Amino acid sequence: MLADLQDDLKLFTLKVDCEFFAEITAFDELSIRMRLIELAQTQLEFGFDYVRIGPGDGELLIARGRQRVACMRGPNTRTVPARVPPALVGALEPYAA
Repeated sequence: MLADLQDDLKLFTLKVDCEFFAEITAFDELSIRMRLIELAQTQLEFGFDYVRIGPGDGELLIARGRQRVACMRGPNTRTVPARVPPALVGALEPYAA
């Protein structure tokens, strides 16, 4: 994976959104849980659950978000879509929804 990043792989965020359900305050303990929602030829979509972990009230889902990412290669003036590298596909297997 590191070799792919050093070999001009770029990850571009195409879309991101987050829906908030509850407030948090300074020093709240959070758990951010990522899952792979979709794996396409050149794009990935991730889901995130933001959970507040409290000593008295257990866990509370405070927000849920998504991020769509495109894999690209090439110099900045001629960047083009690229297939998701096999090393990245393998690294993301444990996060498949």
